Amino acid sequence: MKKMLFWIMVLPISFCFADEQEIADAIQYVSEKSGIDARIYYSIIDVESNFKPYTIGMVVNSSVLKAMENLPSATYNVKASKYNSRSYFVSAFSNNEEDIIGLAKALYKFDFNIDMGLMQISKQHVKEDELEFIFNPKYNLIKGNNIFAECVKKYKVLSQSIECYNKGFNKKNALQYYRKFVNSFNRHFGKK
Repeated sequence: MKKMLFWIMVLPISFCFADEQEIADAIQYVSEKSGIDARIYYSIIDVESNFKPYTIGMVVNSSVLKAMENLPSATYNVKASKYNSRSYFVSAFSNNEEDIIGLAKALYKFDFNIDMGLMQISKQHVKEDELEFIFNPKYNLIKGNNIFAECVKKYKVLSQSIECYNKGFNKKNALQYYRKFVNSFNRHFGKK
């Protein structure tokens, strides 16, 4: 059954990037160590980064958006969407780990709450000296697991734990992020 689950997870990823085996191995490793179903990590990663390990996400104003859109297109792919009336959510992707680490180091010094890597680990959970490692799939998943474990310990209910992972430790009444998670889970694994 474990091998079958492993291949169910790897096949959809294998068309996304060259690092699919490293990502699948990291998911399997963290799942085995934590005892948390690998499908939960898979679904969180799908929602957070679409399996792109060299990703930075953040909410910015229009002037920062313009600066982000002016990043060299040969190095970065930048996508933006309206977040609210005055802000945008921006994702910057790279195919090169060194480039995304360099961007993370530059952004880290400013007052931005950047999210990094496969599980989009928030700056508040990452020390500056960890930026060299945070885009490594295994390291990123271990950090994400530690955050998720705190949420599970506090809430003990999957819906609130998933919301907590995305939005922090205050109880949420609206479950928008959990709905995204469930949609991803159902799309890849069917209803549980």
